[in-house]
Amino acid sequence: MPTEKLISRQSPRSKPLHTGQDASVEIIGPSSHCDLSECTDQVSPRIPATRWFLPEKVYRRGGQVEEDAGTTPAPTGDRCTPASRETDGKEQEEEQEKQMLDISRPDARLVLLNNPSQSLQLSQSSGQEILANQRLNRPISPHLSIYRPQITWYGSALNRITGAVLSSGIYVFGAAYLVAPLFGWHLESASLAASFAAWPVLAKVLFKGAVAFPFTYHGLNGIRHLVWDTGASLTNKQVIYTGWTVVGLSVVSALGLTFL
Repeated sequence: MPTEKLISRQSPRSKPLHTGQDASVEIIGPSSHCDLSECTDQVSPRIPATRWFLPEKVYRRGGQVEEDAGTTPAPTGDRCTPASRETDGKEQEEEQEKQMLDISRPDARLVLLNNPSQSLQLSQSSGQEILANQRLNRPISPHLSIYRPQITWYGSALNRITGAVLSSGIYVFGAAYLVAPLFGWHLESASLAASFAAWPVLAKVLFKGAVAFPFTYHGLNGIRHLVWDTGASLTNKQVIYTGWTVVGLSVVSALGLTFL
């Protein structure tokens, strides 16, 4: 049997009335015929709850509440009729579905909102173009700008970036070293050392720092991950503390390697 959901408030002026196993409610004062959506102030549950279900067989008539045992006909007209409310809701949904327009169809028509009597014939390509333009205006949710930056973000991203830089450098140099005899490249250690010694001091510092920091950070952060694998230092406070510790040690050790 369909039921109607009521959102109610407690009142000290109410009189208890039990309407069966489905609901226990209190009726407040006399009431005229009204829609259930307008009668929510006059019905409240006897138990502490904000939502309640009232059986369809309970009707309101001139301030009286009756329990339909099969002899009382369902009220009609302006009385509380959940069935009629459901019918009206279905009709509204059907009407909304009729008004919806799939502009991706070949026979779609664009109805002007300011003048519904006018419409424009759209091709399938035009409909797809309109849809694409509408999607460009949709917001991105959730946007990263709503979050406060955390060390865990930067630590995780930096760990991946430094790993990619180190592995890429090793692979590129290794491949170049293998094909160097074919192309006549001099990548021997003596040639590389002599070439690097000829660089300006600033270039040497920048290059050594660019290589040293990824190495130190990725190595120290790898130790941090190994500690996590044991189940230790996994609380938020410990993760933040170890994250900044890795950053500080990486900077210090990178500077030490740079100025050796």
